[in-house]
Amino acid sequence: MNTPRCLLAAGFVVTAALCLRGPAQDMDPPGPPGSAISMMKTLNQVEPRGAISDLPYSITTSGVYYLTRNLTGSGSSSGITVYTNNVEIDLNGFALAGIPGTQHGIYVPSPSRNGITVRNGTVSDWGGYGIQGAYAHRSRFRDLNLADNNDDGLYVGTFCFVENCGAYGNGGNGINAGDGSTVRECKAADNGSTGILAYRASKITECTSLRNGANGIWARYNSVVRNCVTWSNALHGVNAQYASMVEGNYCYQNLAAGVYVNGSGGQILNNCVTGNATGFVMYSTIGGNFLAGNKASLNDVGYAFSQGGDHYGTVVTSNDMGTAGFTVGNPWVNFEY
Repeated sequence: MNTPRCLLAAGFVVTAALCLRGPAQDMDPPGPPGSAISMMKTLNQVEPRGAISDLPYSITTSGVYYLTRNLTGSGSSSGITVYTNNVEIDLNGFALAGIPGTQHGIYVPSPSRNGITVRNGTVSDWGGYGIQGAYAHRSRFRDLNLADNNDDGLYVGTFCFVENCGAYGNGGNGINAGDGSTVRECKAADNGSTGILAYRASKITECTSLRNGANGIWARYNSVVRNCVTWSNALHGVNAQYASMVEGNYCYQNLAAGVYVNGSGGQILNNCVTGNATGFVMYSTIGGNFLAGNKASLNDVGYAFSQGGDHYGTVVTSNDMGTAGFTVGNPWVNFEY
């Protein structure tokens, strides 16, 4: 009797599959020492991380540290104190909260430290600063919510990056950064003093600052403020000092000036200021500032120059423009309407 060809083919497929699968014992347990399976590592083996589960906590060894839960300070101490270089603190989405009488949420005491990173969480309600990192240089602070601290929300040293942070309701400045720092895509509101402050040769870009007790943004000496929004601050929307560039900002209903320039050598370009006490103020004993392409509308005073020597495009007023379409051939003009 002949075996049907279909049955022979089926038997061949089953036999081949069993041969390819191999003996069951070869897969269970995992391979011997030295095999690919036995050499797999956990996350902590690849990147050792220190767990922060209680406060106060001191960091004396370089490395990566993370919060395991929301933590609340106690007594008169700071929450986390950093005593070494090259430390990353991942708040891991949790909150580091203080109570009255505590010091700082995160503290970097002298001498100076480099390579500190703090990210991804909330630091609030501390009796001193949210983060007191004045001695933290060449460091990064990002994705932080800094709220309701008694002094500054964030105070950092020189050559730092501050990115995507919010500072709200702090008793001092919202964000305070040292020389050569970059503050980018941050927000500050309802702080007791200036919303965002950066010292010499710094950049403040793409930020929003409103309802603060002093300036919305204060740039100190040779700095750049670009593409920011300020509103309803108790002093100036943007306060820029000595040879700073202020470009492409919108400053609305600040109680003093929309843009205030203190010193000479400033570049004031393509800003819009609306509803301030004064649109633009140039305060310099020697002049030397350059203004072009700016627009001032509905301010009590549009442009105020305290001394001669500033260089600016002609101010075209609403009387010059009329109510219909208008044409201006000079690309350097400033507008007031």
